[in-house]
Amino acid sequence: MKIIRQIKLISSLLLSLSLLVSPIPYAQDNDSRVVSRPEKYNIAPDRSILKIYIGRAGLLSELGHNHVVVNKAITGELEYIAAPGVSSATFIIPVHKLVVDDDNERQLAGIGYESVPSESDIQGTWKNMLGPGVLDGDKYPEIKVHVNGITSLTSLNRYDIRVDFKGNQIDLNLNGQTQKTGDMIRIDAFFILSHDQLNLKPYSVLGGMLKVAEQLRFELHIEALPE
Repeated sequence: MKIIRQIKLISSLLLSLSLLVSPIPYAQDNDSRVVSRPEKYNIAPDRSILKIYIGRAGLLSELGHNHVVVNKAITGELEYIAAPGVSSATFIIPVHKLVVDDDNERQLAGIGYESVPSESDIQGTWKNMLGPGVLDGDKYPEIKVHVNGITSLTSLNRYDIRVDFKGNQIDLNLNGQTQKTGDMIRIDAFFILSHDQLNLKPYSVLGGMLKVAEQLRFELHIEALPE
């Protein structure tokens, strides 16, 4: 009987020791279920696009044009974890790859974009936009966007976003749609930001009688594929 008790005691000690040294799960959700390690995805630049719609304002606004600016060179990665609010993404937007008033994009923009800016208008807009008074592209060649709080891949999300912009960090909270279809993850977001929110001053001429409108409209479409 003494030997049996010793065997049981040794077995109990071994079991306790195995629990102490067992691997710790990567993460757990609120139900204490193990969450898998993150699946990594790369953003596909040829399938992603940022569109910025820039309006005109001032007493002489009819002398100017509304502009649509696009970027089709977005890179970055997305980490997907099958638990609410854990997945995240990072986008890098090279400012010198911004394109002003592409003919096809103006046609797609619809009402308000029927006018046809001259080549000098387009070049002037691009130069002003990349200049030190606005994006300061030579000093800050890229904008980095961090996205957190992706809660679902089937419904609207409320994203916590941090933008590294011209040496500053700007925190935003925006709506967007995230979906996973097969091997691909899509993010679509439509939002309006003011120049003030981005710490920018609207470009103006003629003493402010012709200037860029305070609010900017954004459309973002991202497609990410497995690493």
